Amino acid sequence: MRVYLLALLLAVSPFGGHAWAQGDGGIDIDIGDGKTPPEDSKPDDKKKTPAKPERPTARPRREKGVKVKWVAVHDARGVYSIKLPEDWVLEPAGAREAVLGYKVLLPGSERPCPFFVYERSDMSDPRRMPVLWHKPMLEQLGGDRAEVVIHALPVLAIHYQREGKPQLALFAFRRLRGMGFYGRMDFPESEAAEARPDFLKAVASFTARIDLWPTIPAAYKCKTKGRYLYAIHPGVKGSLRPIMRVVARQEKRFVKAHGKLPRARRDSPTVIYVHRSKSQAGAILKAAGESPNDFYVDQIHARLFAISLSKGDVDRAGLLAASVQELLYLLKYGTPAPFWAYVGESIVARGEQVTGKPLPSLHEGLANWGNQLALGRLDALPAIRKDDWESFSKQAFFYVCLFRAGPSKYRKAYKAMLGVLDRTCDGDAALKALFDAIDPAQAQSAAIEFMHYKIKSVKPD
Repeated sequence: MRVYLLALLLAVSPFGGHAWAQGDGGIDIDIGDGKTPPEDSKPDDKKKTPAKPERPTARPRREKGVKVKWVAVHDARGVYSIKLPEDWVLEPAGAREAVLGYKVLLPGSERPCPFFVYERSDMSDPRRMPVLWHKPMLEQLGGDRAEVVIHALPVLAIHYQREGKPQLALFAFRRLRGMGFYGRMDFPESEAAEARPDFLKAVASFTARIDLWPTIPAAYKCKTKGRYLYAIHPGVKGSLRPIMRVVARQEKRFVKAHGKLPRARRDSPTVIYVHRSKSQAGAILKAAGESPNDFYVDQIHARLFAISLSKGDVDRAGLLAASVQELLYLLKYGTPAPFWAYVGESIVARGEQVTGKPLPSLHEGLANWGNQLALGRLDALPAIRKDDWESFSKQAFFYVCLFRAGPSKYRKAYKAMLGVLDRTCDGDAALKALFDAIDPAQAQSAAIEFMHYKIKSVKPD
């Protein structure tokens, strides 16, 4: 018997709002050729109004203790696939920027729930997305409260009302081959006990057969070393070893100070571009070509642009170490916040690379910064960032020196701040933890003392 299925496509904006529209739902369904009548029908001379296809009915509610089989579904091209519970009744649906979409009748339910997987090429880090989205999504949906969960599968849950009934909008974020994806599903809170874990398991099963994003030009030679994929411009003739040596040393220093990095994924390597000139780098990313020095970190895609380095070029090796530190900070915490810490840590990395010694030793160029610097309060730093970048970066540097190598009180407070940042990817929450532990005025006095009396000026290694 042939199956006739009404393909109603649900267009859902990533920020809420539903509208019915037509489009490709992504599932291959045999609806016949439209000419041959079904086998069990008989010709009739009288014209009859064709009956409307009935919506699928939900399967019975699950029995406790019974395992549910999961089946794989995919788009028509076989690029995207996902595993869903066998007792979900699916109708294909489409929405702008969605790569997979269905209207789902949950077991025992009468009203379909929208389920979509969207593609986001500008997703910086999946762990950061729930933090960035929870306020706008609460406002968009008129939500009562939000839950932000940061772990292997970052999740945002918005509790809101629909027609007077409690609803739950779930978002789960992933990154595959450098491309960002997120799943969204809305359903009544009464269904949450089963629907929520099913949704999370489904998004975790999502796969995509795509090239690495952003795409590396075909002419580039690629070399893998650990978590890094070096993309080398065909014009680069020198050895890659000086760059790789700085990267390895800085990663070792970073892990010692900040702890282990997230587990590296083969399908999403950290890309380091190597060029002969900034004009070549600018052809890949405009900002990299406009960088004031030869090294640049793309914060959105967590990749590094480097100009080839010669052995013995100490000053440029220090600048490279600073950029590697920025890259590792992004990989570890998923965000460049608090920004004074992000900047200050990179300058410390530059100093340690040049001298070959840890804090409080600094090469004389950095140590002399404190001679004519008016160090303000830490909580006032964000206000001067736009107006006086040089002063901001120098003050950020000396505060990080205090927190990394100063009295125990400040080292512990800074470590606790970074711990909160690691767990939440929330710069505001991390700063609150820091200021709960220290007084900004006392920290200012301690930083001034450290800057003038504790730092050891040494010559470059």
